[in-house]
Amino acid sequence: MSSRRRRLRILELLTFPCEGKQWRLESLAQETGESRETIFHDLRRLSLSHVPIYFDGTYRILPELPISPLRLSFQEVLLLAEIVEAPSRARGKKRTAPYKSSYENLVKKLKSAFPVSFETLWDSGPKEVSQQLLASMDGPFSQESYERLETGISSHKTVKLLTTGESTSQLVWKTCHPLLLVFHRGETSLVAYVPQLDRIRTIKGKAVCDTLETEDLFTPPVEFNYRSALHDIWGFPKPERERVRLLVTRRGFSTYGREMAAEVQPKEEGASILTLTVNHWQELLPWVLAFGDEAEVLEPQPLRNEMRRIAKGFFEKYWW
Repeated sequence: MSSRRRRLRILELLTFPCEGKQWRLESLAQETGESRETIFHDLRRLSLSHVPIYFDGTYRILPELPISPLRLSFQEVLLLAEIVEAPSRARGKKRTAPYKSSYENLVKKLKSAFPVSFETLWDSGPKEVSQQLLASMDGPFSQESYERLETGISSHKTVKLLTTGESTSQLVWKTCHPLLLVFHRGETSLVAYVPQLDRIRTIKGKAVCDTLETEDLFTPPVEFNYRSALHDIWGFPKPERERVRLLVTRRGFSTYGREMAAEVQPKEEGASILTLTVNHWQELLPWVLAFGDEAEVLEPQPLRNEMRRIAKGFFEKYWW
């Protein structure tokens, strides 16, 4: 698979994720038939286009990513309509291309929508140039270090970072709780809670020389919202507020439901549907867990998936 097709495939997987699928370097490598090192290289190349690729347990691309207005002509709109309808036509029938000039103009406009040159974005170039590019991006930050941070974020495990000091070039080890990894404009950054400082910090990949895994588990700060962090730190599009809906029993509502300012819709047998609007469903996770089996998450789907993951962990630990 060429680098162009492979990177298009990666963008497709991250833009239209399968339900319950966790994309990591290893799974992306299996999907594309390439090595993890190649996928790591591709993600960093793609980030040069200002596409906000980030990792919070699975790789994602912000759905609100704005693309420059294309100012399509009527002929170009018709061409796009032809492309959309193409899969529904019978296969094997040859059709002529009636919009050759429109096709050429449309390709130019699509290319111009990217903040950097289309050719610079997709073409790898000689191996030596690629290696120099990677070195200039994040210095000594390696794929192996990145994969250890993947594990730390996915499993909520503490890691140790060998980093350069803020005021000196001396190397120091820091213990941190990794929360979010971001590829942006060719750079890799880690958002982590640093216990020594008792605050959340953003650490540039250029400052990380090595990482060590530990078996110590941590609980992510309740106040941390990765979507808000992407907006506040990197200026990514501000997320829209999310709707959360729970089906709660009579007992659950009387015990926990009254404390939240939620829209209440009575149901049969004393149950209720609670509807809340929040910045992100992660804010409500501790509250939803407090209900135990007295509530069922109706939406959003990511919160249902998280509850399913937690319930599976309880089952594996306590069922015998």
